[in-house]
Amino acid sequence: MAFKYYATREISAYNVEIDKKVSLGLLDEERAIKMKEEFSRKIDKLIQMWSEAGEKRLKEKLAELCSIEAESEDDFEVSEKPTEIEPIKGKNS
Repeated sequence: MAFKYYATREISAYNVEIDKKVSLGLLDEERAIKMKEEFSRKIDKLIQMWSEAGEKRLKEKLAELCSIEAESEDDFEVSEKPTEIEPIKGKNS
């Protein structure tokens, strides 16, 4: 999520720079629009790739944690409750 906010700020900064060049006459407006769209598309694709990779890592980690938990539960067996309970002897006994 943080990367998405960062990328959005970067797109905005890039667009501001392109607009400055257009206003100074250094760049044609039509070309500027194409550059903005291309940059935005590339960043969106990058965000999607990062999101998919992050989701995949999250699923793998959850599966790993679930398998570890299942192994722990298998190793732990509860014996039957004792029929006779002995009182705990304290210091005063």
